[in-house]
Order: sequence, then structure tokens, then C-alpha cells
Amino acid sequence: RYQDFEDLITQILEIDPRPAFQKRRMPPGSAEAEGKRFGIAVLDHDVKWEIRDGRFLALRVKTVANLGAYLSIHGLHSSTNNLGGLAGTYTTPAIHVEVSAVFSNTACNGPYRGSGRPEASYLLERLIDNAAREMKLDRAEIRRRNTIRSFPFKTGLIYHYDCGDFAGNLERALQLA
Repeated sequence: RYQDFEDLITQILEIDPRPAFQKRRMPPGSAEAEGKRFGIAVLDHDVKWEIRDGRFLALRVKTVANLGAYLSIHGLHSSTNNLGGLAGTYTTPAIHVEVSAVFSNTACNGPYRGSGRPEASYLLERLIDNAAREMKLDRAEIRRRNTIRSFPFKTGLIYHYDCGDFAGNLERALQLA
């Protein structure tokens, strides 16, 4: 059993990630404001991501999810169902996710059309854009460096990809943009 996320990464990647970790915390209220804008019942995110030479090495996400005033029959579904989506189509080898759920004085929530996947994709792609900006890399280039290209591929979470043309999809999207 690993006592700490950094110990897990050290075991998997055979590097010490501690010096390279950058902590990004959304300003108070912004996670809730963005969550409302996108219909996401998230109160807060705490994200640590290690990137070296434009390559994704590790990602840790801690989320506080708002369940509302009471637990509906599928209330935890949106907060936990598509956590695998945090891997995206990228080669991040070590990913750890922790979700805490809290009751509040708001209406309860439940799944609706893709429950959890848009939230995971939004968070991941926003992190990539922020990392590209901080590293002074082109947003497309950092995605190119980390897109899955060989198959089969097991993500840092639960998904196994047996095929796909993710690099080709990225290039076609860039041509159409």
C-alpha cells in the first residue's frame, strides 16, 4: 500500500516527483461559479499535475461534490461514474482521484446525459491549456506530445484502448478550427 501519491509515482515512474509538482487551486468561488455555468455540482477542485519536458507524468485530482440536501437514488453517479474520463486520450501513466461528497441546502442532483464525462473532460482540457500557457508551448503541441499513439493502451485509470486515431482526430480538428 502506498502512503502517499508521490510514493506511488516514484514506484511507477522510478523518479522523485516532489520537486516538479505544482499545486493549482481554483480561486474561492470560481469552481462553484464555473460549475453552475456548466451544470456541474462541484464545490471545489484541488489539482496537482507533474509535467516534464511537455510530457504528462502524473495527475492528482481532489474534488468536493455537492449532493444537495438529500441523497437521490443516483446522487453519487455524476461525481464518480466517469472519473476514467480524466485520463482522456492522453498517456498520463499515474492518475489518482479522490472525491468527497457533501450535503448542502441546494436541490439534490442526479445523472443526465453523459453524467460526469463532460466535467472530467472540461477539467482535463482546461488543465492542458493552462499547462501549455505556463510552459510557453502551443496548446496543440502539448496535446500532440501526449496523445495515445500505440495500442493496446491502458490509461492511468480504468480505461483500456484497443484502437483509435487520436492523433489524426486532433489534426483534423485543428484543420477545421
